[in-house]
Amino acid sequence: MVDHQAYSLNFKKHYIQHEHGIRSIILQRNKLGATFAQSLNEALIHDKYIKSIDLSGNKIDEHSVSLLVKRGLKENTSLTNLDVRLNSGFTLNN
Repeated sequence: MVDHQAYSLNFKKHYIQHEHGIRSIILQRNKLGATFAQSLNEALIHDKYIKSIDLSGNKIDEHSVSLLVKRGLKENTSLTNLDVRLNSGFTLNN
């Protein structure tokens, strides 16, 4: 008898490794603000490929940084790195 669960997990791993999509986005120092961060947050909910986003040195406020970190990382299981340093909403206490 075939172990369907093991087969399914191996197929998923193979499928994800060979699927095409944007893996990394670098948007540092672009004066991006809250409106952009809110739109990105909505897009992240549906994305399955992005692993890293660099938003350092922008003008994203505290509320938007908090939403990206809390909601974006929670909803998006592929994202492993979100750099929000040097934004007006970033502190080491977030």
